[in-house]
Amino acid sequence: MKTSLKLVTIKGISVYLHFTFLFFVVWLLVVYLASGMQWQQLIWSMVFTVSVFACVVVHEYGHAFVAALFGINAKRITLYPIGGIASIEKLPENPRQELLISGAGPIVSFVLAALLLLFAPQHFSWKGFEEYSGELNKGNILFMLGWTNIFLAVFNLIPAFPMDGGRILRALLALKFNYIKATSIAAGVGKVIAFIIIIVGVLTMNFIVALIGVFIILFARAEESYLQIKTLVRGIQLKDVVMYDYDSMDAGITVNEAANILENNHSKYFLVMVEGSPVGTLNRMEVMKAVSEQSYDKKISELMKQDIDHLEAEMQVEDVLNTFSENEEKIYPVFDRKNFLGVVNFQHIIEYLLIHKAASKEYIKTKSLAELV
Repeated sequence: MKTSLKLVTIKGISVYLHFTFLFFVVWLLVVYLASGMQWQQLIWSMVFTVSVFACVVVHEYGHAFVAALFGINAKRITLYPIGGIASIEKLPENPRQELLISGAGPIVSFVLAALLLLFAPQHFSWKGFEEYSGELNKGNILFMLGWTNIFLAVFNLIPAFPMDGGRILRALLALKFNYIKATSIAAGVGKVIAFIIIIVGVLTMNFIVALIGVFIILFARAEESYLQIKTLVRGIQLKDVVMYDYDSMDAGITVNEAANILENNHSKYFLVMVEGSPVGTLNRMEVMKAVSEQSYDKKISELMKQDIDHLEAEMQVEDVLNTFSENEEKIYPVFDRKNFLGVVNFQHIIEYLLIHKAASKEYIKTKSLAELV
């Protein structure tokens, strides 16, 4: 199931909206309407909300551009109810790089705040804040956006994943400890903060505050797990984990023929082949959708995803692990130069680690791979 909706691509970085964001918008509308807000005020409030998340996107691009200076690319930015996350392809080579990358976001937010308050008709003062922080309108929206960016910058400096403060704390700890230990300590600090946030949210009956605490706990665990898996796959190449048995369909068959194949095959993803070479991938749900639309004579080649990632056998698993983790069941074709070898996916990598590294010191440190997935 798709959990994010693609909004736009800027400078090669795609911006996605996580499905939980839609629940957040609905919740905001309910709160606004329940408070008796007039339609004009409602429109300004929604404009303000969209503007805030536009500022969040700029904040995340700050991380991405600084990461690019160190040769680390960011492929996507995902917007969640508590903010955005820029997914970079790999961890920085040293803690100082992560410190600069993580610090770039709050700096961008402070700069945005300064610019917005500079052009706002109100003065930058606590008195002005008290006077103009009422109902949103054309006259005070820049002022309120400026102060909101200050809040975002400060909020992101909280030492808990996925906020920038959690990564800054890890970078500082990594100057003394290894990355695994530094991540574990930073995640532990974040979880304590998250529990405090949840308790405050429950006691004050504030749904958003409690939700923020839950997100922090989930992301802290995910950050630990991901880094531990990256440590275990270090030195492993794709040719070591390639699967030679895979499910495929010929590009020329019809939806009706594909449906007959699905009756006795429960795989979620299939390679679409032409003369023994993969030309695309196909999710079984695309076939079922075509069946529901009674498009029985449509060719599979019309349903498949064509822009598949062609991975080289000599590539390090560590370098593409982030791509795999975005969809654990999706399969990726692996080539030895131009020769097609087989496929690989995230789940098979975990199985490989369970089989080959169960007795290693690194595995023992992670307690159990079953906990990581």
